[in-house]
Amino acid sequence: MAILGFKFGRKRAEEALDPAVEAALRMRLGERLKAVEKARRADGAAIMRDDARKCRREPAYRIASAMFEIGDEASCRVIDQSYSGLRLAFHDGADFPDEFALSIPTLRFIGIVRKAWQDENVVGVSILRWNDAV
Repeated sequence: MAILGFKFGRKRAEEALDPAVEAALRMRLGERLKAVEKARRADGAAIMRDDARKCRREPAYRIASAMFEIGDEASCRVIDQSYSGLRLAFHDGADFPDEFALSIPTLRFIGIVRKAWQDENVVGVSILRWNDAV
């Protein structure tokens, strides 16, 4: 039967595979799935083992400005960035407040960040609130 140029017919039954061939295909598929799952788990474990982060870090070189209080401002450099935070390098190793404003003009980023850790003049921050600079 043909409708609008398309031909329709009865569906033919698929030929049955030899049970030995079918078993071999299932075994190969199972081995491949195990290998893929093992590789996926190993990659995740390697990421967690290297620096225990939930988001992947991307290297960056951006100049930023941190404002701690009105009139108290310091320039810094963004070493790397991820979806949830940044690693900043300051010129001096002063103790910084837990939360401060950060502006990164080249990324059009203005936001409030929270200090997660500090190692001398390098500070890891998580992004609390942010807005695109106009």
